[in-house]
Amino acid sequence: MDDINLFSENVIYEVLITTFECGIFHTKPFGMKINDNKIILNLFPNKTLYNLKQNPNFIIQINQNPLIYVKSATNQLHYEDYVNNNILKDTSHVLIARVLFMDEIEIKDSYGKNVLTEIIAEPLELKKLKNTIPLINRATNIIIDLLVDYSRFYYMTSSEKEKFCEKLVDCERIIKKTGTENHLESLMILKNEIKLE
Repeated sequence: MDDINLFSENVIYEVLITTFECGIFHTKPFGMKINDNKIILNLFPNKTLYNLKQNPNFIIQINQNPLIYVKSATNQLHYEDYVNNNILKDTSHVLIARVLFMDEIEIKDSYGKNVLTEIIAEPLELKKLKNTIPLINRATNIIIDLLVDYSRFYYMTSSEKEKFCEKLVDCERIIKKTGTENHLESLMILKNEIKLE
């Protein structure tokens, strides 16, 4: 697929992965890389990985709305967040893909031992849904960075959790200054999830 060349190789892109099981779709944010015209995902054991083992077809949604990322990470997506069955609001492009290969690797990091599954997938089709200009916004970048940390929150030690809470509070000023209502709602969801007043 020639359109895959629109993505730079070996750069981690934050995207929304939609998988399917028995006709029910499941969307979560993940980092994705392109290498040798293939999609690379590294997943820990979770619902997305389970679904990909059952059904190798999935959708990558390109979306710049930080609230959608936060709601998907915290299991708060609702019917009204979708515009067309399994396509989320504000999604500008959809990349349809199929898993070619999975390789399980045992790793040990600061959170302990775990199994990481590297997924290599074939991009099948890139569909443009909207004419949007990809813009960089400080508040969006901060929310995504906080979300990456949040995804590890329940594996953190108490001192790591405390540092994350401090980081979230420190970032709040910039989010309020440079963000929109979506950014502020994203921040509130994260604060509620970790029980931070």
